[in-house]
Amino acid sequence: MAPSNSQLALERLLAQQFPAVDTAGFHFDAVNGSGSGCWRVHTGDRVLLARPQTAEAAQLGVLRQREYRLLRQFSAHHLAPKTRYLP
Repeated sequence: MAPSNSQLALERLLAQQFPAVDTAGFHFDAVNGSGSGCWRVHTGDRVLLARPQTAEAAQLGVLRQREYRLLRQFSAHHLAPKTRYLP
């Protein structure tokens, strides 16, 4: 199956953020039930969750930057995984 536009954009972003990693080895799974085009990304022993800010999410009051700040605070207390915000 051909990759979607959002998957291709995510691959480009990951290649910028992880230049030492071959993004061709990444495996993408759409996260069902989360809405807004979220992706689980597997590469080697690392699992990432990509959550884009979409117009639909913003209309529902979801702001990824605010979500990032909260998760960063939780991760400082080992209550959430390490997060990275990529504007």
